[in-house]
Amino acid sequence: MERTTVTFTALLVVALCVGCGSVHAGKTTRLHPLKQYRIEYQQSGTMSGTVIQACRNWCNEQVEITDATMSMMGITQKTKTRTVTVRDKVYSVDLTTGRATVTKNPMYERIAQQMREAGDDPEKVTQSWLDAMGFKSTGKTRNIAGETCTDYTGMNGMATSCLTKDGLMLRMETMGLVQVATAVNRKSGGEDADYALPENPQELQVPQFGLPGAQ
Repeated sequence: MERTTVTFTALLVVALCVGCGSVHAGKTTRLHPLKQYRIEYQQSGTMSGTVIQACRNWCNEQVEITDATMSMMGITQKTKTRTVTVRDKVYSVDLTTGRATVTKNPMYERIAQQMREAGDDPEKVTQSWLDAMGFKSTGKTRNIAGETCTDYTGMNGMATSCLTKDGLMLRMETMGLVQVATAVNRKSGGEDADYALPENPQELQVPQFGLPGAQ
């Protein structure tokens, strides 16, 4: 149950941030309105701790670094991971054990198709994903980490996300988890080491959860 909850949340973040790899070989495709960013979050609920989400090269590369403690049904477990998404692959490294896995990005093909249909316009693709997942603006705004964002709710009320006008997620609440941004940086996507791919990762199949575009 714990692994399923974390995986679902990670995939939701990828979908909302339109985070997959380059659609056209030899060409850098804009997958986000911003060329780069790095956001630090405080996480609470069934999993408490810190999360860093960053991207570079118009989000053709994304990384998420989690250092948190999961508590559910009387069980407590420490989680320290680094996840890198590049094109149709999602690499995950357990920073405690060194174990590395790779899975297929279940949204990649759908996003690639939408990018072509939208003329490589990331804003249109983001709106398309919000529509596909049933996210609608509530009109409510928040001030978080010195930024203004607007709340969107979707997935039959299972999730709420607060997005800035340029596509940054400052708050997310889903399945007992709450992430709130504490620092936002648009000038850097982080260190090169954060994006390093693991050697010889174990291939895994990930549940698709019925997300749009999952194969």
